[in-house]
Amino acid sequence: MVSTGTSPARVVRSVGWDETDLVEGTEALLWAGGPREGTGPEELPGPDELPEPDLAVRAVLSWARPRVLRFETATPEPLPELLLVSTLAVSGPARFVVRKNYQVGNTAVCDPPERVHIVERRDLFRVAAATEVLVRAQAQEWKARSVDCSLGGMRLFVPCTLEVGQPVEVAPVLLRGEQVGIGSVVRHCQPYLAVPAPGIAASPRPTPPRPVGTQASQARPGAIVGLQFVSVSGETERLLTQFVGYHQRRLMPRVHAVTSLEYKSHGRAFVEAFGTDLSPGDLLYKAYEAHVPGERVDLRIRVGRKTFDFAAFVLSSEPGQEEEGVPRRHLVRVALQESSEAGEAQFRKAVRELAIERVAGGP
Repeated sequence: MVSTGTSPARVVRSVGWDETDLVEGTEALLWAGGPREGTGPEELPGPDELPEPDLAVRAVLSWARPRVLRFETATPEPLPELLLVSTLAVSGPARFVVRKNYQVGNTAVCDPPERVHIVERRDLFRVAAATEVLVRAQAQEWKARSVDCSLGGMRLFVPCTLEVGQPVEVAPVLLRGEQVGIGSVVRHCQPYLAVPAPGIAASPRPTPPRPVGTQASQARPGAIVGLQFVSVSGETERLLTQFVGYHQRRLMPRVHAVTSLEYKSHGRAFVEAFGTDLSPGDLLYKAYEAHVPGERVDLRIRVGRKTFDFAAFVLSSEPGQEEEGVPRRHLVRVALQESSEAGEAQFRKAVRELAIERVAGGP
């Protein structure tokens, strides 16, 4: 669902329709309403002034073009002529009023608004991105993978703990392979004991793994480190802005649905599993073993009638909830690495169609 909570907004901007970067497949909330005749876009309600979500019609933004906007709704009941919309743009939650042109069943076609209010929140700018990072600290140098990144800092997995307040130099690989050096400082450091996966059988129903100890020979210590950037040039900030915006778009739309998949790690054969949360840029799935942040995983994901192959890198791995009589699984979130332009477009289309199906009466 689209968030309509009351968390503090960072910036509220009014932008023209041609500047609004909405993402097709993103869920939306629709209410009857709009500014009074003769009022301007500044009269649109703020993030804390929206009607109750329970009073809204759930929908999904299925088409956004310069001259037309289309929604697929969860009910064929006729919508009012004026609609107050809450959905997501790449830069944050979007609020606007549209005039319905016509409606056929669950599909409502609208004229685009003149202006859109964008509510930028800090947490929307910390995006899941497993990019390669060269880290220099304590007269040592490591190659690592980021867990997430923002314009002000990043988190990553390193092989040892670092002191809070310690200076660190990082050089992340950004879009088009650009690598820039950024001075930073450690703001938090959480020890992480990464246990390698035990052997599992390559079969449709793999044998659950045996418990693994935590002796030094079996475990790989490390830490999740949160860094704040402290010296960023204008050019580096421009490259970071492009990088964060690109990955923000890849995380939308998001679909909470069961998807079948196969994964392969540690050089073993593919094992069947299922995902529970999917976007064009990341995936949450249940695995039979723990994984290490930054570890590579190969995936075959089935969406609709198509299977997509991805290389991916682990962002997090947490023990799932224990169930009686069921081997404990691990919830693993991975960042999907970019494929070909055609492959990216096909996968995004498949995720968009799944999002529409989930809202507009699909199983």
